Amino acid sequence: MMNPPSSKIEFDNPEDGYFQAYLLIQESEATKNQQESISYLEKSLEYLRAVKSSYPDWKTPMVDGRIQNTKNKLDFLSMNELNSK
Repeated sequence: MMNPPSSKIEFDNPEDGYFQAYLLIQESEATKNQQESISYLEKSLEYLRAVKSSYPDWKTPMVDGRIQNTKNKLDFLSMNELNSK
């Protein structure tokens, strides 16, 4: 498993940023801890938004789709967390 997400967003090209986001999404799906999963997804969303803002013309439909999918997962997990309290 990866280390918990750090606070800094760095990547050399859009492919790298997108791949980092993808790895974080994979980690979010692998963990059994809901709060940890939310943390990975939030960090993934930061990477995706950074890719979109730094490289607005790079594979826009793919990046936008992944952003929306990640938001949906976060919404679902956040609702589950609220309902479990």
